[in-house]
Order: sequence, then structure tokens, then C-alpha cells
Amino acid sequence: MTRTAHRTIGSITTGAALVALLTGCAVVSGQGTTNGPDKPGWDAVLSELQDDATTDLERAILEDGRITDEERAAAEDAFGSCAAAVGFEVSGFEAGGGYTIDGPFTDDGPPALRACEASFNRTSGQYWLMQRNPDGRDEAELMLSCLVRAGVLDEGVTRAEYADGLGEPPLTPGGAEFARCNGDPTGAYTE
Repeated sequence: MTRTAHRTIGSITTGAALVALLTGCAVVSGQGTTNGPDKPGWDAVLSELQDDATTDLERAILEDGRITDEERAAAEDAFGSCAAAVGFEVSGFEAGGGYTIDGPFTDDGPPALRACEASFNRTSGQYWLMQRNPDGRDEAELMLSCLVRAGVLDEGVTRAEYADGLGEPPLTPGGAEFARCNGDPTGAYTE
């Protein structure tokens, strides 16, 4: 059976695995505050991703602590080749990390495809996270602030309450306010 799926690289909120689960994506590791509350940034996340790297390309992309447009494009090419080797066709890469994939899906796709996606998300997924949050600020706090500005959450909602509500309306990836905050947590609802 061949099916088409559109996937989007999940943003990092309270728990990367939870958001990835909600959006149907491979897990992208880390949170922006790994360098401490007074010095946010991506250094520790990139170091962790490099430790988890499974390919020479990943290690080369992550070794200097930044991910360029050219490196992201190389990761997309490598993902397409990896997916093709296990019977899938990847196309339509979008700004923000979305892509379309066609192939013989089972429930989640074969383990080999999930391995291709994990490798891709460690580089391209992190690239998009760094684009939307260049300072590496705490993702959960950014989302909470944005959702309060959007009128979706009340002031004072805790991280735990936010995490418990993920996946339930209005905190679903398909919800308009959630999607807008997820796309631009620092700029959405500031006008």
C-alpha cells in the first residue's frame, strides 16, 4: 500500500517527544535554555545532537556549532537519498521544515525510514528551530507567552498545565492560534 503523508518537523516545547508525537514527526532533541537561564543558547543542544549523530554528514554539519543554509540543503538531499533507499520518495521541502513523503507506509513507516527521519531532524529540524528562536530561549516559555498574548491561555498557566493540555483543543497543532505561535513564538500576536 502506498500512501502520501505531509510531515512537519515539530517545535520544541515542554517536551520534544510530546510535540513530535502530536505532529507525527521524529523527535528533535533539546530545549533552548540548556546553557542556563542567564545565558540561553544552542551550544549544549548542538553538542548533544552531535553526540547522537549517526552519520558523517550530521557530525560535519554540527561540529562548528551552527547550521548553514547549504548544510540544511545537504541534509535534505541526504534524507531524500536515505528515504529512496528504503522505498519512499521525499519532496516538497518547505520553509519551517515541512515535507511530503510517498511510499509503502505501515503504522509509522518502517524502522529504516524512521532512522532516516531522525538523522534529518537532528540537522534540518534543528536548523529551523534555530531560525525561529535564534537566541535559544526556552521554547516552553516562548509558547506560553505567545498563547497568553493570543488569548488561548490565561496568565499564570504553569509549564506542567501547558504540558498536560498539549494535544487537547486549543493546544493542538491544527489549532490556528497554536499553529501561529508555533511558527513564530516571539512575533505572533504582538501587533
